[in-house]
Order: sequence, then structure tokens, then C-alpha cells
Amino acid sequence: MSRPSSVASKRLLRGLAALLAAAALGLASAQPQASLSEREQATAERAELQRQIRDIEKSIRASEQQRAAAADALRQSEQAISEATRRLAELETEGKQLEAERLALGQRRERLDADLRQRQSELAALLREQYRQGSDSPWSAVLSGDDPHDASRRLSYLGYLARARAEVVQAIAREQAELAEVVKALAARQADWERVQAEQTAQRDERVRQQAERQQVLARIGDQLAVQRTQADRLKSDAERLSDLITDINRALAQQAAERARREAERRAQAEAQARAEAQARLEAERQAEARRAAAEQEAAAAARALVPAPADPLGLRPDEMAPPPPDRTSPPPGDDGSGPVATLVRRDAGARTPPAPVAPPAAAAAPARAAADDRRGLAERRGRLPPPVRGTLVARFGEENPAGGSWRGLFYAAAGGTPVQAVAPGTVVFSGWLRGFGNLLILDHGDDYLSVYGSNEAILKQVGDAVGGGEAVATAGATGGLAQSGLYFEIRHRGNPVDPLPWIR
Repeated sequence: MSRPSSVASKRLLRGLAALLAAAALGLASAQPQASLSEREQATAERAELQRQIRDIEKSIRASEQQRAAAADALRQSEQAISEATRRLAELETEGKQLEAERLALGQRRERLDADLRQRQSELAALLREQYRQGSDSPWSAVLSGDDPHDASRRLSYLGYLARARAEVVQAIAREQAELAEVVKALAARQADWERVQAEQTAQRDERVRQQAERQQVLARIGDQLAVQRTQADRLKSDAERLSDLITDINRALAQQAAERARREAERRAQAEAQARAEAQARLEAERQAEARRAAAEQEAAAAARALVPAPADPLGLRPDEMAPPPPDRTSPPPGDDGSGPVATLVRRDAGARTPPAPVAPPAAAAAPARAAADDRRGLAERRGRLPPPVRGTLVARFGEENPAGGSWRGLFYAAAGGTPVQAVAPGTVVFSGWLRGFGNLLILDHGDDYLSVYGSNEAILKQVGDAVGGGEAVATAGATGGLAQSGLYFEIRHRGNPVDPLPWIR
């Protein structure tokens, strides 16, 4: 191939390499941006869900202002106990983390102290050796006529000692700076740990005070509560209140899912449009590169023909009367801009690669979200394998007659106050608050229109928007909401309707 064609080929290769590098850089930069965007979107969705749940709670309180019950007197103290207990659990976790960090920093400080002492010993040994070698200067040996090779070796050794001393001094300076940072961090962790300990003490005192206040309220309204527990219309209104709450929650979840689907459709449309634009740009770049290569080859062929002398004509014809040379199969014909069928045939004959088909945008960023969704969709497949929500005695079953009136829509486990309540499956907290008739109430969304309900808790350990795993502690059993017996009230709802939880529990 001629030299201009070789130059064009090199330019083409450089252009392709630049395109590949730009694509790789764009892909690398797109991943953190996609991850950051997903985190921001998840945070926004959680905040929106919390706002909607707050609006639902306000609506419930507004509708109940004219229908106050004796159990409402317990609301403030029971919510305060729940909040103090939740904060205590958070502080205990934070305190354990701070204690582990303190221990790790202390061990690191001891290692740095030992390393620093070792470095100082090495520096002292180097200084002694340098002093010993320098007491008899090699320059005096040179001037006195001693062997110059021996003097050279001594000079090299002294240079080695000097370099080693400088390295040790630099290492000591680095370790001293690192030690100062560790000491500073250790002091900060110590202060944080002391703060957490003080706040834990305050929260424990607050919980004890609220528990005493609740006992006083119970003693004052005990007779009223006993009467209201036997009122069938009161129980019916409590059940309807929970159903209305779950209906509102399902409506809010459906709106959020529709908004999420709309954003996902927009994101896919944008990604597809971007992929098409990038594919078109690649095709255009390859077409221009092919055109430049063909033009370079045509120029080289023309130059080569101009340098070749005209052959002798045995018939005596002039060169302009001779038959034209065969057409150049590698160059486009006149009038062809390089995109017509002839140019396509030339590119195929020249061994040009077929442009790659548009590639869908990478889905690696969406993989964690899909895995989490798959995990949450598993409640229907877990039928018969769910763990009991609490360690206790089952005293009321779904569908059984309630002595106070009506029938049970879930299960009631008798359990000592403070017994951990665990999520039966992975999910997201969609309600965490107090509801008349059910006390401190927690509701988890498991996807596929399945919810699990945990009522009469002494304390709720999670907040709206928190993602929880199966078996994770989410509350503690109690007797809130005016119940006479300590334990846990548990329901499973599908599309708002209560279902018998027992076939689901192993």
C-alpha cells in the first residue's frame, strides 16, 4: 500500500483508539453517577413515604378528636417509652462501634510506639557507626598515600550510612505524624463514647420515668379500659381503623410504585436515545474514516500512475486516444458521497468491519436494586417457612371468636414485656407509630401487595423507610393500646385483606 494510505490507516487506528478510550472513560464515570443517582432517588422516596405516612397519621388523629377513648390517655407515655427504647438500641449499637474503634486505635497506637522505638534504635546505631567510620577520615588516608580503592570503599560505605540515616529520620517523622493523628482520633472516639454513655443514662432515666407515668395513667383509667374492652362496637371500630390505615398505606405505596415506574420508563427512554445517538456517531465516524482512506488510496494510485511512463503504442495512437484504464475498485465513483451501494461494496471488498449494532446501556448499576426487589418479592414463596414473629405462647388464632366480640383477624402471642419481635421476612417499614386499639404499631411492606402487621408493642425499633431483613429485631412485645395482656398482635395482609398467618409460619 502507498504511504498516504498507510498514514490514513494510522490516523484511523488512532481515532478508533481515542473513541474506545472515551467510551471506557464514559462508562467508568457513569457507574458512580448512576449509583449516586440511585441513592438520591432512594432517599427522596423514603422522605416522600414518611411525609405521606405523617399525613395519614394527622388525618387519623383529626377524625378521632371527637371520639376519644380511655386508651388515648396512654398515647403520649407509650410513644415516649417506645422512642426512648429505640434511641437506647441505637446508642447501644453506636457505643459498641465506638468501643471497637477505640480498641483498634489503641492497638494501632501501641504498634506505632513500638515501631518508633525501633526506628530510634536504628538511628542511634547508624549514628554510632557513622561516627566510628568518620573518626578516621578516608580523605586523610588518600592524602597519606594509602590504597585509594580502600578509601573509595569507605566513602561508599559512609554514603550508604548517610542515606540510611536520612531514610530512618524520614520514617520517624512519618510515624510521629501518624501517631499524632491516631492520638487525636483516639481522643475524639473517647469523647464520643463518653457522650453516648451519658445519653444512654439519660434515656434509661427517661424510660423509667415514662413507665412510671404510664402506670399512674393505667391506675387512673383502669376501670374505663376494662369496660371498653367488652364493647363490641369499640372493637369493631378499632378493626376498621386498622383496615382504613392499611388501605391508605396501600394507596400511598401504589402511587410511589407508579411514580417509580414512570421514572424508570423515562430513564430507559433516555438511555435508548443516548445509545442510538452514540451508535449513529460511531457509524458517521467510521464512514468519514473510510472516505478519507479511500481518498488517500485514490490519490496514491493517481500519483503512482503519473510516475509510470506511458507504454509504447504499436498502432501509433496518442495516449489520449487509448482506452481508459480499468476502474479503481477501492475509490467511490463520481457523484457517490461514500454512503451509496457502490461505496458499501467497496468497503466490504476492502475488508472493512460491519459497524457494530447499538449496545444497550450497562445494567450493572440496577443489579443491586433488582436483587433487593427479588429478595422482597419472596413472601409468597415463603409460605409455611416463616419464623414466628416472637417467642411466646399462641393464645388467639385467626378466625376464632374474640370473647370481647367479633373474631380475630390475626394471631396473638402472649409474651413478656420487652421480648424481641422479629420481622418474618425482608421488607420495608411503611408505618411506625401509635394507633388506637393496637398501641405501638409497626407495618412492613414485603412487595407483591403483602404486608405484615405487628401491634401492641412496648417499643418500636425501626422508622418509616428502614429496610429490614428476615429475623431482624424490629420491636419489643408489650401491652400498649389498652390491652390487658402483654404480648404481640400479628397479622398478614394481602391487598388489604387479612389472611390466616398460621399456614405461613413454620
